[in-house]
Amino acid sequence: MMHAVHLSRREILLFSGGVIVLLIAIYGRSLGNEFVFWDDPLLVIDNPISHGLSLKNILDAFSHYDPNLYVPLTFLSFQVNYSLASLHPFLYHLTNLILHAGSALLVGWVMLQLTGRKFDAAFVAFLFAVHPINVEAVAWVSARKDVLSAFFFHLSLAAYLRSRRGDAPRWYWLGVAAFLLGLLSKVSILMLPFILLLVDWYRTKAVTKVSLMRTAPFFLLSIVFGVVAVFGKLAGTRTLFEKFLVGMQAVPFTLRHLVWPFEYSVIYPFTGEPSFLRPDLLLPLAGVIAVCVLTVLLRRRFPSVFLGWWWFLLLLAPSFLTTEKGQDLVPELYLTSDRYAYLAAIGMFLIAARFLCLFGRRSERLPHVFAIVVLVPLFVLAFLQSLVWRNTETLLQHALARHPESSIAHNNLGVFYDAHGNADAAFREYEDAVRPSTHSIPPVQGLRPLRAERQGRPERSRVATSSPQASAGGGTGDAWFNYGMALAKRKDVPGAVAALRKAVELRPRYAIAHQNLGALLLDAGEIQSSVDHLLIAQSLDPRNVTIYLNRGMALEKGSDVIDAKRAYERALQLEPGNVFAKERLAHLP
Repeated sequence: MMHAVHLSRREILLFSGGVIVLLIAIYGRSLGNEFVFWDDPLLVIDNPISHGLSLKNILDAFSHYDPNLYVPLTFLSFQVNYSLASLHPFLYHLTNLILHAGSALLVGWVMLQLTGRKFDAAFVAFLFAVHPINVEAVAWVSARKDVLSAFFFHLSLAAYLRSRRGDAPRWYWLGVAAFLLGLLSKVSILMLPFILLLVDWYRTKAVTKVSLMRTAPFFLLSIVFGVVAVFGKLAGTRTLFEKFLVGMQAVPFTLRHLVWPFEYSVIYPFTGEPSFLRPDLLLPLAGVIAVCVLTVLLRRRFPSVFLGWWWFLLLLAPSFLTTEKGQDLVPELYLTSDRYAYLAAIGMFLIAARFLCLFGRRSERLPHVFAIVVLVPLFVLAFLQSLVWRNTETLLQHALARHPESSIAHNNLGVFYDAHGNADAAFREYEDAVRPSTHSIPPVQGLRPLRAERQGRPERSRVATSSPQASAGGGTGDAWFNYGMALAKRKDVPGAVAALRKAVELRPRYAIAHQNLGALLLDAGEIQSSVDHLLIAQSLDPRNVTIYLNRGMALEKGSDVIDAKRAYERALQLEPGNVFAKERLAHLP
């Protein structure tokens, strides 16, 4: 079923030029988008690993997680961008767009080899290029790992298919090498070996011993990188079944967004608790199982539907267990993200191409008319969706229009306003982020929490008016932390203390929250509580000079001169030129 179809040079140029022109029309304006406070600080702006090509940065890229994923090749791509353009976002966005264009062209090649039908190949490639569900992966700098790994996924698959057209070992090993590079970009493509078996079945209607032997190196790489990925993931508190039960909702949810390309958002919160007794969770699960059974039973009659469905399901499956996000004691749940469909959606696009051809069997032109009718609205919607990513404010206001009670959206928008000097607007967002009615959403780790201290010398807080207590409310540890620091800036120390206590209650291993809570308690005269929280902060962040300075002052006030001297001496070991530590040691007996 796999054919060597000849394309003329004119056809290749028309197809390639069409893809490129469409993508420039969709994303050309968004090349001027800013970085957004949605993982971009974590991965690019504030991450020294991404700041230029150097031996140290390259070694760090291969020895660190991001912090949950092993993505050394993605870091290397950021290093190249930084070396050429520092932190100017244009080149970062352009790189994502080039990778997306390359993937679209490769999708066309893969589908041409797989189906032997020019229309199917072109239609699937154009759908992949213009569908608005892919905007998140292309327009978001931090989604580099998705577009980079996808490019190598498609290259690996194309090379594997090419190697099946005869004895072409160089193409086979190119496929293995491309898969390795893809796994180094993001491990979520580890399902590729199953896709290879799937396309082998599509060719021969059987999975043979030869197929298993040819895919063995791919399976070996998947196993190795799967093990590596496990060490980067936070354990979480929910069972695998609970995560899977929520994650399976991504199947009907994503299908709806593919067919009805509206109401996209950077967040899709899951509310309530996962339970096997919830009909809204069981019915979609039963539906997915039913479709799986039907496609297996009817696989010989409808091979393209079987291929498309299982392609979609297998490539979406890695996201099923990533529903739990954040570092709180009880992390929040979310359904899915648009970028998780970046590879999976191709299976549905293939089925769509087959249906268009079936409907247009009486006329050769009819499928092309249908294709235009489908692609033009998607083109417009993708262009509009790309503008949502213009900056942090447009992105999060768009998310809040769909999920007005999102704690993380309010919190991140508050950080954005704070960074741009709009303290009043930031405070209003932090208040909304911790309101009792707010549905908490997983905190995005790309945000750097606002700090209450200056490096080297602690910034002293002052006691002022009181504020509503934080004994109840919604929000995440990040939201309560930033709300507490905003109250501290307003000199509301009791309110700030209450908010920071809530932050460490939600996230007990929150070093910066314990540190700032300890500093505020010190100013409030609660010496022992201050020492306790600073000791916890010290154990979590043992190389933070400011913690030792604050703890030294707290111990001084508590008349523990010996331990105070030890704290200041440790600060000097970490920062030999610290003037404050030297001054305090000089005053101690």
